[in-house]
Amino acid sequence: MFSRFVLIHSFFLILLSSTFHAVESKCWQALLEEHKELLATTPIIMKQYAAYQHNDIPGASDLRITTVPVQECNEAVIDLKSPTFLQNSPRLYMMPDPTYPVEGPEYNSGLPGNSRIRATVAIKLLDMVDKLDAIAPYFGYEIGQIHVCVCDAFRNKQVQEFSFNSRQQYIAKKHPDWSPEEVYNETAKFIAPSKPPFIHPSGAAADIRLWDARNKVYLDLGEFGVPWMKDPSTVATFAENITEQQKINRLFCIVAAELAGLVNYPGEFWHFSFGDCMATYWSGSTLGEYRAIYGLVEAEELEISIEDGRFKITVLEER
Repeated sequence: MFSRFVLIHSFFLILLSSTFHAVESKCWQALLEEHKELLATTPIIMKQYAAYQHNDIPGASDLRITTVPVQECNEAVIDLKSPTFLQNSPRLYMMPDPTYPVEGPEYNSGLPGNSRIRATVAIKLLDMVDKLDAIAPYFGYEIGQIHVCVCDAFRNKQVQEFSFNSRQQYIAKKHPDWSPEEVYNETAKFIAPSKPPFIHPSGAAADIRLWDARNKVYLDLGEFGVPWMKDPSTVATFAENITEQQKINRLFCIVAAELAGLVNYPGEFWHFSFGDCMATYWSGSTLGEYRAIYGLVEAEELEISIEDGRFKITVLEER
């Protein structure tokens, strides 16, 4: 009888202990306060956190984004998979190739031309690797431990349009009581419409994951990638319903990115850009004296369909 009592008592102690730790898990406010000296060098992060608290993160269809002026600078697009680039970037590279497009979150998207990116953005991604090293000790990591892996950079305008329309149909079916405008705006939170201002089709954005080379795993920042999400409420960078370690890892990532000159889209923790309308909005002057420098990158003509639940993409015309 005594041993049974001890077992039951121990069980409740464990239960209470786990509940206590769950309650004690740091909220974003506490975590940001803990790193306030470091965050003094990254003002955009605090600006975005304040916007998130007020449910005021503009999606790609928001007028604050669509009215940002664009003056295309005609900068070259480079290939992250080119031998020349890979030789000089041992810790920045594409995720493994899939057997078919959008196979899963362990691979790059497999979409045509997805490894192309504006030259300046590639340089900033390389600098992000150095910045990860510079701040690694603040977040419990070692210098050289964390790599930057790209899932998707450039995205063909036709792929963007197909993805947006597919997601829009899904949301409309899930919320039949919503107006067309509500469905459209909700879709635009996760996938930009295929019209100006262009985000991924500008070659200025990259969806990334961090690779822990010491433990041979992707760093846990939460569920990655809209197509594979089980819980979309965890996508926003400052979502509270994620683990404390995921918050720490997200902060590690966005601080290093901002130090390198990249801007996170706070609606998606994995999305970073420079020089497009989204990044310009967050980093530009409050007086409106700003402009984006990257517009649409012209690309090959495609034929896109879904067969047996998989993307089928055929290149009709090379550029």
